[in-house]
Amino acid sequence: PYSFALDTAGTDQYTSIDSSITTLFTDIDEVFLSKGIPVIIGEFGSVNKVNTEARVQCVKDYLSTAKQYGVPCCWWDNGTRIGNGENFGLLNRSEGGWYFPEIIDAIMETVNS
Repeated sequence: PYSFALDTAGTDQYTSIDSSITTLFTDIDEVFLSKGIPVIIGEFGSVNKVNTEARVQCVKDYLSTAKQYGVPCCWWDNGTRIGNGENFGLLNRSEGGWYFPEIIDAIMETVNS
């Protein structure tokens, strides 16, 4: 959902009833997968708006839907977690470890379930 995931001026609230994730993967299936064309999502994620719980739910919904379609996904970690702009960072590159371990746990649980 653009307003939640990317729009820095958008909402910090996520709701599972938003159909944009389902629509995305339905369209991917129709245009590519149904024709035998494999798909990898090389960038997905949600901007840090001090809303970790909502980001966790979104990543679970996104990855579980991707998994239903057999589409592997890579989180876009640009190394930035605070400030103005696209704060997608999860990995603390200078100290090691995770800025948002709850999101990492959600990713791991969803792809390994």
